[in-house]
Amino acid sequence: MTDKINRSAVYVSIVLSSLLVATSIDILAPSLPYLPDAFGTTIARVQMSFAFSTITFAAATLLHGPISERFGLRRVFLWAMVTFGIASALAGLSQSIEAFIASQILEAIATSAQSVVTFAMIMVLFDDKEQVRMLALLGMMQAAAPALAPILGSYILVSFGWQANFFLISAVALSTSIFIWLYLDECGSVDGAALTPRRVAAEYLKLLSNWTFVRFAVLCGMTIAFAFAFLTTGPFILHDVYGLPPQAFGYFQIITVLAYAAGAFLAGKLVATYSRELILRAAVACVVAGGSLLSFVILSGLDFPLILFAAMSIIRLGEAGIFPTTTSLAMEAATASPGPSASMLYTLVGGIAAMGPVCVSLLQSEWGAMYSLAGTAAILTVLIGCVFALKPRERVGAH
Repeated sequence: MTDKINRSAVYVSIVLSSLLVATSIDILAPSLPYLPDAFGTTIARVQMSFAFSTITFAAATLLHGPISERFGLRRVFLWAMVTFGIASALAGLSQSIEAFIASQILEAIATSAQSVVTFAMIMVLFDDKEQVRMLALLGMMQAAAPALAPILGSYILVSFGWQANFFLISAVALSTSIFIWLYLDECGSVDGAALTPRRVAAEYLKLLSNWTFVRFAVLCGMTIAFAFAFLTTGPFILHDVYGLPPQAFGYFQIITVLAYAAGAFLAGKLVATYSRELILRAAVACVVAGGSLLSFVILSGLDFPLILFAAMSIIRLGEAGIFPTTTSLAMEAATASPGPSASMLYTLVGGIAAMGPVCVSLLQSEWGAMYSLAGTAAILTVLIGCVFALKPRERVGAH
C-alpha cells in the first residue's frame, strides 16, 4: 500500500461498510412475518421483494467494476453508502409493498457498488498477507451477522416497530458516508476508457465463454441460494407454524453461524496441507448431504425447529469451504482484467443465489412455507451435484 493512503481510514471504511451490508438483511428477518399485514399484501410478494433485490444486485454489479475504474474507487464508494442510507430510510417510510420493493431495489444497487469497490480496494491496496487477514475479518463478520443481527432486529421490532430497523441502518450508512468523505483518500487509478462498450463487452464475453470460471461461480451462487431461501422462509416457519416469538429465529441462527465459523476455520487450516480442489470436493459433499437431509426431515414429518436448523448447519459448514475455494479458483481461471472479472463473478454468484428466494416465493402459494423450503432444497441439491460433476476437461492433468 502506498504511503499516501491513510491505512486506518481504509480499514475503518471497509469494515464499517461491510459490517453494515452483512447486517442489513439479517436484522430485518424478524420483521418479515409482519410486513404482509403492514402492506396489506401476501407473504409471497414480501419474499419476492428480496428476490428482486438479489437479482438487481447481480445486474448492477456487472456495471460497477468498469464504473469504479472510470471514476475512481473513492467516489463510487461514497456514492454507494449515501444511496444505501437514503434507500433504507425510504424503506422505513414505505406505505405500500410497491414502494418497499422499489426501496429494496435501490438499496441493492448501492450494495453491489459497495461490494465491488471494497473487494477492489483489498486487491489493489494490500499485499498478499494483508489481503488474507482482511478477508478473514470480513468473513467473520458475515458469519456473525446472521446470528446477532436478528436478535437485535427482534428487540427493535418489539420496542419500536419494524420501521425502526430501516432507520437505524440508514443512520449508520450516512455516518459511514461522512467518514469516507472526510478521511478516505482516492485509491487505485482512473481509466478514461474503462466504460468503452466494446472493451467491456469483450472482457465479459471472454469470461462467460470460460467454463472453468463459470462453473466455480455457479457452485458458489447455488450454495448461497440455500442460505437466502432459508432466510426468507425460516422466520415464517417459526412464527406461523410453531408460534414462536420474533427473537427465536435469531437464537436458532446461532447454530448455523457456529457451523459456518467451524467450516471457515477448517478450510483455513486444511488449505496449508490439501489442495483447494480437494477441499471443494469435501465441502460440496457436505452441502449435498445437508440439502438432502433438510428435504427429508420436512417431507417425513420430522420438521422440528432444532432438526431444521441442524440440517441447515450442515449446509453452512460446507458453504464455508465452498465460498473461499470457488472464489479463489474462479479468479485464478479468469481471462479478463481484475475489475471486470470481479464484477462478473459477483454478478453470476448473486444472480444464481437469487434462485433461493425466487424458488420459495413461487412455491409458497401452492405448498406453504415449509414445503416450499423442502422443494427448493431438493432442487438446489440436485443442481449442485450436477454442476460439480461437469468438470472442465482442460483442467485434467493440469499441474
